[in-house]
Amino acid sequence: MDTCIKLIKPHVYDILAYADDLLIIWQATSRKGIEDTGRTVSALLDEWCEENKMTVAPAKSAVMVFARPGRPGLQRHPIIKIAGKTVPVVKETVYLGVTLDNQLYFRTHLIRQSQKARRAIDKVARLAMREFSLNTQGRRTLYKGVFEGILLYACSVWTHRLINSTYRKHIQRAQRHALCRLFGAYSDTSLEALSLIIAEPPIHLTAVFRAANYFVTKGKPLEADSLIAGFSTMDKYQRRDTLYDQWDRWLQSSDKGRAAKAIFSNIRKRLMCNWVDPTSDTIRILSGHGPFGTYLHDRTLSQHPNFPTDGLRDYPNHAVFDCFDVPDAVCDVRKRVESRSLPEAVRSKSDWLVLSGAFRPLIGCREVASLCLRQTQ
Repeated sequence: MDTCIKLIKPHVYDILAYADDLLIIWQATSRKGIEDTGRTVSALLDEWCEENKMTVAPAKSAVMVFARPGRPGLQRHPIIKIAGKTVPVVKETVYLGVTLDNQLYFRTHLIRQSQKARRAIDKVARLAMREFSLNTQGRRTLYKGVFEGILLYACSVWTHRLINSTYRKHIQRAQRHALCRLFGAYSDTSLEALSLIIAEPPIHLTAVFRAANYFVTKGKPLEADSLIAGFSTMDKYQRRDTLYDQWDRWLQSSDKGRAAKAIFSNIRKRLMCNWVDPTSDTIRILSGHGPFGTYLHDRTLSQHPNFPTDGLRDYPNHAVFDCFDVPDAVCDVRKRVESRSLPEAVRSKSDWLVLSGAFRPLIGCREVASLCLRQTQ
């Protein structure tokens, strides 16, 4: 293959080889120029194949004419032949796992990778939740290894397109789905709440910082600085602070996840409370998306937002500290803690570790009650 590259490279812009795949890139100002270079390349390729007793499969080959984003392409496709057979001109093709389109938007790639990551998470989530009952660290490992490993593949190639909000939403929807499945949250829990409670940055920031790190390690500081200003000159602590600042700005720019934001005002305070284990019950209580009167009423699953026994507005703080129609385990735990609200309990490690032990019986009892309530309506 090295001799093939040396033979063709002087006539084209660039040539890349991986195993038995060959990518040849050339540029021209007209369709005729593309065809002329194509004939030269085809003749050299046929000559090399004949000398080395090899063949090129035209059926597995494709031609793609790239144009600048937003610019119209050629009115007529160029005709390129290999071994006497015309190679089809396509608008999209897959090379080394990356779906390329003729204007380098990478929209199709992001959609396909998002769908692929969602399918993979659906499979491993069943094992994580039901078969093995993995702890939080195990689920976090699955999230990073499976979901991020699939979705962020070759992110340095397409990260610059995340400036488009539509592309960001594609991968954010996939991330929200993955976090809900792996950590047992309600399917309508917002990404803002999940990101804050589970302490996982939004996927678009993860992609940008991963790509910037890649460019720095490859000695391309200009590409890194084009993604994050001054990234190439930062040390690891400055990069971490930059991530936290952008994470906070993203959280504050949205009106979703208000319940979680009322408890953790910013991501640094959440990370300081490292004793908060984001189990499914914890997420339901801290996000407010659980078997509570206010949540069920907002989704027309209950006629009233108040708890039927005491008539008080039923939200997570009321369920944990004030409601009397709870299992005995919850009442016993209340006597052992000094905190009287969720923000106070989160800031106290001793109170939180005691209080979180009552979340499972509390949520379980309320889920049964809410199910019976919906069946009787």
